[in-house]
Amino acid sequence: EYPWPAALRCGAWRLLPLGVRSLRRIDRLATIDARHHQQITAGRPFWYLNLLAVAPECQGRGYGRQLVTTLQSRPDQPPAKSGDMWPVVLETQSERTKAWFEGMGFETAAQCRYPESKIRSYYLVAESQ
Repeated sequence: EYPWPAALRCGAWRLLPLGVRSLRRIDRLATIDARHHQQITAGRPFWYLNLLAVAPECQGRGYGRQLVTTLQSRPDQPPAKSGDMWPVVLETQSERTKAWFEGMGFETAAQCRYPESKIRSYYLVAESQ
């Protein structure tokens, strides 16, 4: 189940004008994503990369790579229960973005087509370094 109280505290309340029908659909999709996150991490704690964007005029200069590398090598991250570093998890609906993250060492751990949609989501994971 999606942690709506935490999401609302982080600004998801801005979605309220979308209406009940849209919010129910968002909840269904967020729940699917949360299940995949737990499945691919086997319930271990993880870092979730929610959004990464680089302005088009700045792409190709290594900024995205630097941001991801920094996240993967965080010296201040808490150890997971097994003593390992936390993995980084993300999802994308873009083949191009999927290939870019795979080039950064991420592995496609799962994929699904959202119900009542043609949208395919790819779930990627990389162990922290």
